[in-house]
Amino acid sequence: MRWLLLAAVAGCAGASPRQSACTAPAERAEVAQIQVGWNAMSSGRPQDPPVVNMRNPQRYEQDAERMAQDLLARCRKGEPLAPLQEKFSEVSAGTSVIDASSDAPYREAALCLQPGECAVVHGPSAWHVLKRVN
Repeated sequence: MRWLLLAAVAGCAGASPRQSACTAPAERAEVAQIQVGWNAMSSGRPQDPPVVNMRNPQRYEQDAERMAQDLLARCRKGEPLAPLQEKFSEVSAGTSVIDASSDAPYREAALCLQPGECAVVHGPSAWHVLKRVN
């Protein structure tokens, strides 16, 4: 549930901070995303080694968050997303069309962004840095 709340709040985060949630989401939005996941999970006990999912780069959630926040800042400064996608994203570069029927964990955020706006969304296993293309 935490990521849903963050998605709703972050979904309307653009170049300038906004206090309220999106009240008029778009019907569809084309977005580019950089997915930054994690796989090293702490058991909470210092003596236990991290649990690692070998399908993803070994990274703790906090490390993924720092990387996603850095990428968000770069997006907001106008840096082109395509090279950042190629270098940092765990999913293929390009864009996706999101609408109300989409099951993307960042659907609400994507539909609330204005063209050119960037946001970051906390998903169940990754951070998603988004930029609305149109």
